Amino acid sequence: MFRRSFGRNRGVWVCVAAVLAVSAPTVARSQTTEEFGTVGPDLLQTLGVGSRSVAMGNAYSAIADDPSATFWNPGRLGVLARRQMMLHFRPGLETTSNVSWYRPTLGDPETFSQTLKRKAGGLQPTFASFVYPLTDQRSGGAGTLGVSYTLGGYFNLDATRIRTVGAITDPTTFAQTFDHDWQLMRNSYLTVAYGHQWSPLRNRVGTLGAGIAYYRVTADFQSEHQTKTTAWDDTLNQQVTSITDTQRIDRGNGDGVVAGVYYQTGIPSQPGLEDAPPGPDGKPLSVSSTTWSFAACYRSGATLGGMGFGASTVSEIPDRLSLGVAYTSYLPTSEATSASRDRVVVATEVQRFSKANSPEQTDFRKEVTNFHLGVEWIPAKPLIAVPKERRYETPIRLGFRTNQSAVRYAYSENVLSGGFAFVRKGENDAKVLTIEPTVEYFTKSKVWFVNLTFQMALDAVVRTAGGEDRPATEGR
Repeated sequence: MFRRSFGRNRGVWVCVAAVLAVSAPTVARSQTTEEFGTVGPDLLQTLGVGSRSVAMGNAYSAIADDPSATFWNPGRLGVLARRQMMLHFRPGLETTSNVSWYRPTLGDPETFSQTLKRKAGGLQPTFASFVYPLTDQRSGGAGTLGVSYTLGGYFNLDATRIRTVGAITDPTTFAQTFDHDWQLMRNSYLTVAYGHQWSPLRNRVGTLGAGIAYYRVTADFQSEHQTKTTAWDDTLNQQVTSITDTQRIDRGNGDGVVAGVYYQTGIPSQPGLEDAPPGPDGKPLSVSSTTWSFAACYRSGATLGGMGFGASTVSEIPDRLSLGVAYTSYLPTSEATSASRDRVVVATEVQRFSKANSPEQTDFRKEVTNFHLGVEWIPAKPLIAVPKERRYETPIRLGFRTNQSAVRYAYSENVLSGGFAFVRKGENDAKVLTIEPTVEYFTKSKVWFVNLTFQMALDAVVRTAGGEDRPATEGR
């Protein structure tokens, strides 16, 4: 029996193994009781959570229709009727800071100079998710369960500071200190969430969702301190150098909750839908050419324990409140049928992060509000040549978001984004396989990031080249 079940659902087991392979090291290492260090990244520096959301400026709480709903809005899980998996990859950010101070003599004013550079690092998995409907949602299901791993923060800093007094050729005045610090901080967490769709009112859809999140922060510090002074007497000019090296790895753990709600007005026209579906009263619902979606999501922060250097203060991940609105229009084409409509989606969102406690040494976090805007065009006919017996979509997306950061050595700047997707469709317009490349551009630091997402439905039906239907996971 087990072998038959495994054979029929091998795609599901492969998906679960992929998500656990990414998240298991995080969970296993989080059992430490070590004290967390000086600073840690927060949710403001969340890396990519699905290329579609990135391309649309992270205005996603009201339109999350994929496994990333576990992060953006667990309420949206209630509309997912397929077993699906998602993997997202993105480079981390590397920052180099060079600071110098100089004064000719102790009595002179000090001059200051700084060079700050940012660049994309190596590609790494930043999000992995799997969703599982408990029953067939289309026949009145019992909700959908989702589990995901998120790299919520990544801060890689290489900082050099030099302070000089006098000239090295003048032993009576020369003194210099040199500090070199390297910090690598990561904030990752595992989320388990559940969403359910309540019985819709006429031409309305509403869902609720909630879950728990387990946070883990790792901070790796390496520091080198060097002091150069001069000692002068009648017979000897001696330069004395002292070097101190320190290294520490600190960890902090915490947990929080996530909750979301989603509400949609209007039943959209679906490809191939000739008759309107019945409503709760058995009468046909009127199909609309436009829909409005509203969403709210709250993710609580977490206290990560005592800080390093003997301080009694704590570090916290801030709360996040997201409010989103989306408008979808189904545009008639020259073949104005229900199966030939271009779709345009406009989404906007506001995200508010609370102030979080941090050690006095770091001056790390403050209240921050970010604005997000995204536009998506899904042409009725694919923009590339595809076999006629198969259905594909090629959406194009653009986005804008503010990136107000409360972290030292980090810019507050705007981010432009764009991308496209190659989507193979199956039975009832289900997304069978999606490949999504996306590009982000940070306007102040002038850094480009390339994102890549793979998404797969594990129980959808596809049309073969011979015109036969088969499960999407068969014959792969």
